[in-house]
Amino acid sequence: MADLGCNGHEGRSSTGSERGTCPEPVDTCPEPVDTCPEPVEGARRGRTAGRLPALPRPIGVGVGAKAIAHRGEPVGFRENTLPALTAALAAPADLIEIDVKVTADGQVVLLHDDTLERLWGHPGEIRRLELADLTALAGDGVRIPLLSEALELLAGSGTALLIDMDSAEWATPSQRVVEQAITAGRLDRSEIVWCGRTESLQVIREADPDARIVLSWDEGNGNGGPPTDAVVDLLAPEAYNPHWPMMTGEVIDWARERQLATCCWTVDDAALMHQLLDLGVDALISNQIGTLRKVLDDRSR
Repeated sequence: MADLGCNGHEGRSSTGSERGTCPEPVDTCPEPVDTCPEPVEGARRGRTAGRLPALPRPIGVGVGAKAIAHRGEPVGFRENTLPALTAALAAPADLIEIDVKVTADGQVVLLHDDTLERLWGHPGEIRRLELADLTALAGDGVRIPLLSEALELLAGSGTALLIDMDSAEWATPSQRVVEQAITAGRLDRSEIVWCGRTESLQVIREADPDARIVLSWDEGNGNGGPPTDAVVDLLAPEAYNPHWPMMTGEVIDWARERQLATCCWTVDDAALMHQLLDLGVDALISNQIGTLRKVLDDRSR
């Protein structure tokens, strides 16, 4: 079965590169990854400096298209790391998509692949490794972060975290981490959005009736068409998020009839960004968050 996550799908980005691989091989990180970008104003201090935090707005129709950074900023930084997230905040992204996995000792971490081979040069499977094993792989201050660290980074920044789950087994542990942060007052519920496999999203919806959900979809689902009304009613998403080649005017009409905004993945070419925005898409997911931000800013002038 094809992966239904925002970034775990079988397929290609709009540039033709394999999804699930970086724009360039990441045997060693690019030079900028050795240093984390300067913290974005309000990203860490929004809840601790005596001022109200900035809260993200929902993906919606007619409220301005949203820029979603895919795995942070994965071109100049190693994907799904704190430096990549910090760079995406600086872009700025409206939402930052990340992937989650759970270690053998129950720690929720940011990682797309089931193994550490591609990004970290370790053949081990995440399900069989403990957090201490991951910490040992850190170099130059860059490591696989905990979900709780990503929550702390984005809290109060005005940028939402879009958590992608390619298996239902990650849903309950991830939701618990988020709920702990909300209960402790470190996070607002509006700052978290969920996407991924339909069965993962069902776990989230059952645990949290107020959760923000983006319904991801690809060509392998629903015989190539949109989800059934039963799925939409079950998950109550705020947006429908198909692979970009599936996005048409008819699909946008279908979504709006169901009061859904539209979003699509993964769009890295500026001309295609304009084409989809002209069509009426409400949000785009991109590896090229700087390019996407410029496109949106230029269109708003």
